Amino acid sequence: MIIDYSSEQTRSDEEVSREYEEENGSLPENTTVSSYQTEILPGSSVTPGTKVMVKSVIAVIPGKNGATAKLEESLTIYDSEDTSLALKSMTKPAAQGSGRGGEFNSEFTFTLPEGMPQGVYPIRSSLLLNGELVGDASHELQLVLRGDYSVGGDMVAVMELAD
Repeated sequence: MIIDYSSEQTRSDEEVSREYEEENGSLPENTTVSSYQTEILPGSSVTPGTKVMVKSVIAVIPGKNGATAKLEESLTIYDSEDTSLALKSMTKPAAQGSGRGGEFNSEFTFTLPEGMPQGVYPIRSSLLLNGELVGDASHELQLVLRGDYSVGGDMVAVMELAD
């Protein structure tokens, strides 16, 4: 299983700073993550071979001290039976080229391959600012087999789990 990642800046540090100051009076002393929202697409139930996206919107407010910030996002996919066992994990810079702040859209994409067993696979995304955990989100992705499959010439009905 391969995980791809992309990130783009959608608002500048000046835009998020101005909005934050209007709402809160002044900027924080240190760079702060003000928002971390994630969603899983196409939904919480997929069949093998379906492209899955974990999309995030991250808002980073630059601090008064002007220090640059290292923002990283990670994704971990866990086993459906032993949920303490990580099947795949990836960490990438979430704010390439910024260093101070702004708003960013990021996206992890992967495909659960044919042959993986049905089940509910926990997925966790985490956001790190200068190495410190500042946000995380958990999702459950249900892998279901749909349709009838022929095994050794006999038709086998494959049970579809409820969403």
